Amino acid sequence: MKTATVIKTAVIYSVVGAVHILLRRRFLQISFDPRQAYAEGRWVRLWDFIFYVTFAFVITSSVAIAGVLLVFSFLVIPAVIATLFADRISVRLAIGWSVGIAACLVGLVASYRFDMPSGPTVVASLGIALLLAALVYYIRAAEHRGHALLKAVAGVAVTGGIVAGIAVFLTSGEFLHINHEHDWEQDAPVRHAHQDRDDAWHRIAHGCDHDPGCIASALRDREDWPELLGGQLGDADASHRETAISTAAAIPDRRALELLATAAETEPDDLLRFEETRILVGVGDRRGLELALDFLEDEVPLLYRDEALELLRAHAGQEFGYDPFGSAEANAEPLARWRGWLDGQR
Repeated sequence: MKTATVIKTAVIYSVVGAVHILLRRRFLQISFDPRQAYAEGRWVRLWDFIFYVTFAFVITSSVAIAGVLLVFSFLVIPAVIATLFADRISVRLAIGWSVGIAACLVGLVASYRFDMPSGPTVVASLGIALLLAALVYYIRAAEHRGHALLKAVAGVAVTGGIVAGIAVFLTSGEFLHINHEHDWEQDAPVRHAHQDRDDAWHRIAHGCDHDPGCIASALRDREDWPELLGGQLGDADASHRETAISTAAAIPDRRALELLATAAETEPDDLLRFEETRILVGVGDRRGLELALDFLEDEVPLLYRDEALELLRAHAGQEFGYDPFGSAEANAEPLARWRGWLDGQR
């Protein structure tokens, strides 16, 4: 994330926070006691409008950066948990902030330790926090807390058993193995070769604690490193592809860039495709500029269009009137200018 985006986001949040501090009494009254607000002659609809305008600024800027699921998980889950255990606003805020910060830290640490995508991991952490809070609330509110505790433990055990069983079923090849002979079984050596390639990569990655620089150094000692790296760039697991992209960037060989450019053409994840684009642009590869221009034309989150424009502007020294927040019709002519500029770079 570039510095300008961080500064812009900080300014928006600071302004919104200041507005809510200054107008907190009005907002609280129209939210919790609208009848009294009407009786006192308050312009309830005006204050509602101001509240939702500030809310819209925060949501739109946050969604462009982190995505809808993560933003609304932070918006809803800590507030729900706080509502379960407190009535006073100050206490609810304290609980909500504490839960949000704790769940975020747990999710980020788990993401780092287990090499998983950070956004979904934080969302899962918030979901687990909500589940635990619901169990605690159920036990506290029950007439017979001992019985309620036993039911909760039994429910958790059954759910854990089901999840473990599904995980074993999906990850064990024995469950999915077909014992009939068919013509396509002649392809078995090819599948074994792919498995050997994946196993070799994972041994190297595990030995390097999934550090891309270390993996790149280990790969350079193998003649088959392009096959190993290419296989991971096309892996179904996004976290594996992410590690492979960083590894390719650390290999000073033109073949690594060729693999990155090929992978970027079919990469389904916008974040990873942009990272491949950034690496290619950084080394002056024209295909990176083409990919960056594709971001300006595609229906992708505003953040990626804004970042792609920065990459192109660093090379062209101008924007050709392109507005990442503008409509497709308004950007049609600027995009044509960008295409003309890129054609002139051949």
